[in-house]
Amino acid sequence: MYFFYIRQKLLMKKNYAKYCFIIVIAFASFSPIHVYADSPLTSINFWSISKEKLVLKTGKKKGKKLISKKMIKFLLNSKHTTFDEIALVNAIGWDTRNEIKNSQIFIKSIEKFKTQRKNLGL
Repeated sequence: MYFFYIRQKLLMKKNYAKYCFIIVIAFASFSPIHVYADSPLTSINFWSISKEKLVLKTGKKKGKKLISKKMIKFLLNSKHTTFDEIALVNAIGWDTRNEIKNSQIFIKSIEKFKTQRKNLGL
């Protein structure tokens, strides 16, 4: 008899915990606060350990950083390591409030690069 009493109490505690969890999730999901995900790629300035001059120069530059032709050539050049390419992107930053988007400029540059290679027969 005592075993069934303890079992019943444990089941009630488990159900109570489930209901509390559901209530917390419901309040959190209807919260008006906007939360953005963060990752080490965006929060750590690892550009500073690169040995490439362009990466270091770009990372030390203050303010908004728009992608330049020199940076695009750097990113499209297969002679550079993947780390240095990612470090350059990290050095440029993640400011998404610019009127001119670096991603749009880069995509247009890739399209132009592919068209030029196609015309040359490469």
